[in-house]
Amino acid sequence: RVERLEPHFRNAKFYVPFKVYHPDYGEAVWEVDEKKAVLGFKPYEGPTKIEAAAIGRGEPFRVMTPIKRRDEDGNVYDLFRVFAEEFAFFPFSPRDDLIDAVSRIEDMDAVGPMLFADKFAGERRAIPPDV
Repeated sequence: RVERLEPHFRNAKFYVPFKVYHPDYGEAVWEVDEKKAVLGFKPYEGPTKIEAAAIGRGEPFRVMTPIKRRDEDGNVYDLFRVFAEEFAFFPFSPRDDLIDAVSRIEDMDAVGPMLFADKFAGERRAIPPDV
């Protein structure tokens, strides 16, 4: 099932957070080190222009924060970093639960929302296309 994700990544159709939690830096950003074929991390120096604009408009909730979780031992980890590690070492990763769960997106009949004009209220709302 996991191999079904490969075309999504190859065609840049799967979006991942650029900001992560790293134990050495706190908030960090990642980049691909093509020579070593690994993800590299560096401290987050933000905010970016787009983040600053959102904060300036009074919309700080639009600024992405790392997806931090705690494991069963209480250690903090970043969900995307775990995902990237599982994906990079597949099928030899010591754990593969997260990447397997993400691959289940292929089992869904997901359809994006559609806009329509409500002739009575003049509103635009999203509804499923088969309604």
